[in-house]
Amino acid sequence: MLKLLITVFAQSDLAASRFASYIGLVLFVISLTPVAGQAAQKQHLVQGRVVYMDDQPAVGLTVELRTQSSHQLVSSTETDRDGEFRFSMVEAGYYRLSVIYNDITLTMRLINLEQSGGLTELNPVQPIRVNRPTPATAWPPERRGIVSVSELARVPKGALQAFRKAEKAAGQGKREDAIRHLEEALSIHPDFLEAWNNLGAQYIKIGKLEEAEASLLRGLEINPDASMLKINLAFLCLIQKRYQETERLAREALLWDNSPLIRYLLGAALVLQDKELEKGREYLRSVSARFPNSHALLAEVALRQGDKAQAIDELEKYLPHAPESLKTSIRASIVSLREELRRMDALRR
Repeated sequence: MLKLLITVFAQSDLAASRFASYIGLVLFVISLTPVAGQAAQKQHLVQGRVVYMDDQPAVGLTVELRTQSSHQLVSSTETDRDGEFRFSMVEAGYYRLSVIYNDITLTMRLINLEQSGGLTELNPVQPIRVNRPTPATAWPPERRGIVSVSELARVPKGALQAFRKAEKAAGQGKREDAIRHLEEALSIHPDFLEAWNNLGAQYIKIGKLEEAEASLLRGLEINPDASMLKINLAFLCLIQKRYQETERLAREALLWDNSPLIRYLLGAALVLQDKELEKGREYLRSVSARFPNSHALLAEVALRQGDKAQAIDELEKYLPHAPESLKTSIRASIVSLREELRRMDALRR
């Protein structure tokens, strides 16, 4: 049974999960204004606007305000029909403001609300034209790394054109063409972080794992804090059963992004190492609706602990989402476990 569950996890391509392709970098303008009156020395109004590449408002995105040191959530809201958001009565201090779509952090800004009064504005940024979200089932994720607006603005036109061609080819399932266009973009602009990330993702999809790792590591040389590169590298390590490295990378990414995707990778790495099982199970349970593979891993943990009833429950939850090639084996395992439970009950009587 244990062998079956490891096979279930190794063969799955997470097709049951539905991601949207990265919205891309957004124009992110924030003004920080003290609240009028006696509280002006300590409390602020934080407001801003988020737009897409065509300068149209980015409606319905989640905006979170967290403390910079502990990442504690202070407040959360959504952009309105004009792409605007607003937080009032915010205490002075250091904060992290994130724009989020489908639990993926799209962009993040560190802001400092001074104790004294006066208007504080972030430096203006150039508008960047980005794609709107589109349904996607592909894994690993692409174009979700943290890349500054100023960095993307410095990318030469030829590199951007090649990058867009790669996106189109990838959307049509033409992996080799996408790789060729990405390599062209990188030959023009070797520090193009998003291109390194997407190149690594494409190599993973066609099974060239050594090339994928080299691409992702090259991107991390450019920006060691790029969370999406770390997530894709963590996924690559998971495929190769390098669980300790998966754990390390997922923990690093978790410092910036507490999304279900990262909690899934960390939970999987922990339980597959038989390490911090309670914490690993907590992560997996919290994301099981998004990542049904979590149930296969939770079943494995239950079997290790001799809890056959719990293993059956987890396998039954996983079964509707399992690849067709594995469903027969999973059903047989459920039947076998139920029979074992019946025999144990008979012996106790």
